[in-house]
Amino acid sequence: MSTARLKSTIHFVCFIGQRYGLGATQLTKSVVLSDVVSFCNRRKIISGAKIVKAPYGPIPHGYQDALDALELEGSIRVLPPARDYQSTRYEVLTPPALDGFDAEDTAILEEIVRVVCGKYTAGALSDLTHNEAWEVSDNGEEIPLAAYFPSCVIPSTPEQIQTTRKELEAIGYEFI
Repeated sequence: MSTARLKSTIHFVCFIGQRYGLGATQLTKSVVLSDVVSFCNRRKIISGAKIVKAPYGPIPHGYQDALDALELEGSIRVLPPARDYQSTRYEVLTPPALDGFDAEDTAILEEIVRVVCGKYTAGALSDLTHNEAWEVSDNGEEIPLAAYFPSCVIPSTPEQIQTTRKELEAIGYEFI
């Protein structure tokens, strides 16, 4: 796993998310869902991290360490909730470094953040990512990205391709 790649991914998601009021749950789910969408479309993950089970849902392995490092180095500021039932927010203090990211990486990240922040509550995002693979895994255990879209592993039949397309559209991915 590339810690630098995960840090850059989180930093960029926070940067984009400032426009939309990105909260803590939306941040984690945006990184996870971006990796899922990228894996399904390109067989490539963006964050460079394995997805593992955590008590409140799937997260990239090393997520908290990467987030803490971004705050420690002065790249972001974590803003705790001002009131009960508000989410943690993130203030970006330096521009994200996107060395090694291609245009499709950033486009997927931007689109997922826009959809996640615009269409889903934290509870709905949890429902989306707390699938059977998450349910049966132990905390810290890797959850294969293919488990989120089993039909995307080898979509060889027209029916499998259509199913994968519908699954991606269900999380807001729009095909050109």
